[in-house]
Amino acid sequence: MPAAERAPRSGAAPGQTGGRVGPTSAAAAARNTLPAVQNDVVKRIMYSALLTGFGALASLMANRAAATVWRRLFAEEPPE
Repeated sequence: MPAAERAPRSGAAPGQTGGRVGPTSAAAAARNTLPAVQNDVVKRIMYSALLTGFGALASLMANRAAATVWRRLFAEEPPE
């Protein structure tokens, strides 16, 4: 059966999304957000911590990738 003839899976009529709209969606969106931080010093500390975490993760991943390439190229453990 061609895709154009198939009924939507959600049970909605063609052209409709079938999703909820109105206060329920807005309330759900409000529950899923963090409260705003007003203090600039706290914002800077939080951003620095986030950046440090991503930097450490990137460093670990780069080290693992480089060690894997080294082992495959030279068939020995990488130097310390």
